[in-house]
Amino acid sequence: MPSQPILEDIDSTAPLRARAYFFILPVVVWAALFAWSQLDIANEETFYEKYSLLIMAIWLGLCWIGLLIPR
Repeated sequence: MPSQPILEDIDSTAPLRARAYFFILPVVVWAALFAWSQLDIANEETFYEKYSLLIMAIWLGLCWIGLLIPR
C-alpha cells in the first residue's frame, strides 16, 4: 500500500499551507489598498494612508499568535 504514506504527507502539509496564506493575504490586502488609494476616490487623506499600517500590524500579530499555537 504505497498510497498511504503519500496521503499522510499531503495531509501533513495542510497546516503549513494554511499558515503560509496568512503571510500572503496581508500583502494582497495592502497592495489592493494601495492601488485603491492611487485612484484618488477619497479626499485628501485616503483610507490606505489612515489604516494600512494598522491593518498590517493586526494581521501580522494574528500570524505570530497562530504560529505560537501548537497544532
